[in-house]
Amino acid sequence: MKPYREKILMTYKFLLETHEELQTRTINVGMTGVMADVNSVFKEGDTYNFDRGRTGRNGGYHK
Repeated sequence: MKPYREKILMTYKFLLETHEELQTRTINVGMTGVMADVNSVFKEGDTYNFDRGRTGRNGGYHK
């Protein structure tokens, strides 16, 4: 594989991992503030998959 292509793939993987980590941290912060009532429903070790949706070009949130 060519070095440029390898660098592009490495960058893409890094961005995916960073995006996931940022979302996790954002949710954790929300669970201690705005979403504290939702957080009280969960027990330690519980997991939940949030529907992230997506953001359009105009910044609007939609699925």
